[in-house]
Amino acid sequence: MKKFILVCALSVLIGCSGTLTVDVSHDLKRPPENFYIIKQETSYKIPNRVVITPGAVFGYDGPEYRVPAIGDTWLHIKTFLEKSGYIVSVGTREEIPSDVDAVIRYVDYWQWDFIMYLKLLAVTFTDPNSEAVLAYGHYECAEGGFHDYPSSEEEVPLMLKEIVAQFKNHGK
Repeated sequence: MKKFILVCALSVLIGCSGTLTVDVSHDLKRPPENFYIIKQETSYKIPNRVVITPGAVFGYDGPEYRVPAIGDTWLHIKTFLEKSGYIVSVGTREEIPSDVDAVIRYVDYWQWDFIMYLKLLAVTFTDPNSEAVLAYGHYECAEGGFHDYPSSEEEVPLMLKEIVAQFKNHGK
């Protein structure tokens, strides 16, 4: 019994480690300074599955589905970039200004575990004319076990910090 309690306590303390991957294009001619975020009106929600016994599933076991936007991901992207000294505007896909250096698109997946938490976030920086990928960030909460209820408010700055650092070091 003591071993079980120790394992549970350690699992709670350790939490879920997510995976963050960032890549900036080697073909980048100059780092972008003026960004446009395409604000998503929806997020994806991943249905919950609770396995009671091997082979028996309780709960909805279907594909992810769209829900009204969760977590203000666009606002966290905008806030971080502005605090980093960049010019940022936000709007729809149809309103992209001609004077921006990069367009930012994102997709976020959320899951319920007592509260909603960020399961996956992908952020793509593209050239506004050619749509070539300038940079890409991908975060995914580890599967299974305990987690620390990640949010876009926490994960966006971690991701963008890496991308911005690579932008600033580009060409050095």
